[in-house]
Amino acid sequence: MKEIKKELNKYIKDCLSKGHSLRAIHKALIKYGYEDYADELIRNYKLKKSISIAVPLLTVIFLIFGLFFFKSAITGFITIEKQFNYSDNVNVEFNENSEYIWIPEQNGALKSLRVSGSYKTEGNVRVYLEDEGIRHLIFDSKKQNESLAGITGLVILNESNKNNSILNETLNITPTNITDITIIDETINKTPIINESIGGITNKTITLNLEYKTDTAYDADNDGIGDIYGVVDLTVENSGFNFDAKEENLCTRWETYSVENKESTFTCYGNQNCCAFVDLLPSKEAWNEPLFLTYGLYGNSFNNDVSAQVMHVDYNLSLEAPYSEIYYSNWSELPVKFYDPFISFENICIETCSLSLNKSSYKLVIEVNNTVLKLDKVNYIIEKETSINNPPTLIKNISNITRLWNKNYTIDLNEYFFDEDNDTLIYDFLRDVDNISVFIDNNIATIIPDKDFVGTRFMFFSAKDSIETAVSNVFGINIIKGVEEQINRSKIVINKPVKWLKKVKLDEAKSNISVNITLEAVNITIKKIKDNIVEEIPEEKIKIKDKGKVKALKEYEIEKEIKKLEDKLNEEEDIEKIKKFENKISILKEESIIKATAASLITGNVILENIPIENSTEVIIEELVEEVEIEYYTAGPTSEEIEVSDYNKKIIISSEIHYKDILAFTNLPIEANSQAVKLYWLINNSRTEIEIDKYDTNDNGLV
Repeated sequence: MKEIKKELNKYIKDCLSKGHSLRAIHKALIKYGYEDYADELIRNYKLKKSISIAVPLLTVIFLIFGLFFFKSAITGFITIEKQFNYSDNVNVEFNENSEYIWIPEQNGALKSLRVSGSYKTEGNVRVYLEDEGIRHLIFDSKKQNESLAGITGLVILNESNKNNSILNETLNITPTNITDITIIDETINKTPIINESIGGITNKTITLNLEYKTDTAYDADNDGIGDIYGVVDLTVENSGFNFDAKEENLCTRWETYSVENKESTFTCYGNQNCCAFVDLLPSKEAWNEPLFLTYGLYGNSFNNDVSAQVMHVDYNLSLEAPYSEIYYSNWSELPVKFYDPFISFENICIETCSLSLNKSSYKLVIEVNNTVLKLDKVNYIIEKETSINNPPTLIKNISNITRLWNKNYTIDLNEYFFDEDNDTLIYDFLRDVDNISVFIDNNIATIIPDKDFVGTRFMFFSAKDSIETAVSNVFGINIIKGVEEQINRSKIVINKPVKWLKKVKLDEAKSNISVNITLEAVNITIKKIKDNIVEEIPEEKIKIKDKGKVKALKEYEIEKEIKKLEDKLNEEEDIEKIKKFENKISILKEESIIKATAASLITGNVILENIPIENSTEVIIEELVEEVEIEYYTAGPTSEEIEVSDYNKKIIISSEIHYKDILAFTNLPIEANSQAVKLYWLINNSRTEIEIDKYDTNDNGLV
């Protein structure tokens, strides 16, 4: 038996060194016929691990006086070569031959390189990747233009905007649009043409002349077509009047209509009163100032219709000498078109689609001939070593929970989810469940019902390993009324058992009630209280439900004693002591079988709290009771001390039960000055100094 355990221990160590989890090793032991040894061997390793997420409490502290040096642990992963796509924003512009040093944001083997950007239609541009004096062509605008022409047969001015393309056609646009018209009391187009004078009919007219302005640096072709970085200028300065029109009475109303947006924007140049007559404020002082139109101004887009109307407004509404001289020209319209002078290209590679380079920086050579290149992005593929990820899995369903009102409930999610890679799992839950809150601390989830809430709600948990996610089954949370509880325990001290006292008071006397107590509880005593008289309940009236199986109290206590002896047996090397342990265990097992016949499966018992078997032991009281006291003990946290040197001690405190506020103590190997003694709490290889009490036992000034 001892030899078998030694071989199995060796096997477990070997598996752990290769990165296998204790859970996976446990499954393997059972699979190959070692189920009799699997539980105790794996349990021992859980206790001995200095850091383990499978144990509710495993705290490692260092007591250090002097110097201490840490060495990082080396862990191995199964890796494979995998390719990743990346994109670096460079946003640089070139108008002459240049070299550009590109430093990839991601390092690794460069397997492909592509570029995205735009260039002006005139001239041509090439982009190369140069390595060891050899140039690899990435982009050539001539090839790009040939490709575009072959596909569309169009001269495309802006590849990215359908409304910004001008076809191969002749645009017959008359540079001027002149209309001589005299209109009285007649509506044409957008605005009534009112040429009137109180006291008689007049033939005063305004002849509108809307044209593209000539002899300027803008719109050199005077065709109303310009790029989005330029200006198109229009004017009405050559409009005519057949009367002596005063400048201070004149204004021009402009309308810019966007064909794409189907929206108009109005503005007015000239006299304030004149503009106000059509509910506008003047943007310019003179009626005949040119309209300088840039892309986006007055709501314009790529395709626009610009209209103008000249007005003369002069009136007096006084009773003594009223008059009105209000004259409108007709509306006239000219098209204005903008285009993007740059042709866009995206994700282009010619000779760099497949590469095998590995450098920290690369040289790009840019050849520019009478054009401008805007290089926006470098898209590339990097090959890296990456770990193989196994997704987390749900290893068993979460049972429905029945809980007393105003009581929280905790669940260890590590008992339900498993990650083969030993990744730290990030747990989450179904949010926005009415009347239920959840708080997660590492792997421990606490379910918190609202105060005085009674009812049933449903939820689920999820576990993510930073890459993939596993989701639990949907389970119910049933909150019920009816019981008052109080639980107290003794102070937690290392290497000493912990005493618990739980008091339960029902709303009425009941029999066959079930009460949950702490997992691994031993030395259980139950007393009933009636009319302030305390009476111990006989042993035969008490059953224990442990890991789903109902047992007599004595059988349960014997099994716990057997487990305790087996733990000692695994650590014992003296042959005589081993035989004594084995003999005692054999006797206890026989006694346990006898006691097991006294236990029967209890049905219809009143469940006061329904906590999953992994977190609790269930006491079944068959006697009629209304108030009970349950006294029991659990194993306290244990400490293991390792003398690293005369000035350095490592202390490992561990427990299968989650405890807080633990009193831990130790003796120093040698006496030392109080200030030289420091205590560190080690969490994930990070040290945190904590305060401690130090004692001078012989009044010599040293601790």
